[in-house]
Amino acid sequence: MATQEDFDFENFKKKDIAGLYAGKKMTGTDGVLASMIKHFLESMMDRRAGAPHC
Repeated sequence: MATQEDFDFENFKKKDIAGLYAGKKMTGTDGVLASMIKHFLESMMDRRAGAPHC
């Protein structure tokens, strides 16, 4: 799974904002937000997996 260091927010902004200007969709599996949502979900699962069980 991806770590927090694997996600480069500055690169995301440059690449995906340019994609929006070029007409790329914002949502959907190939939308500009897909990579950020994927990173967010994976990082939450990683944290949850490392949390102590009650």
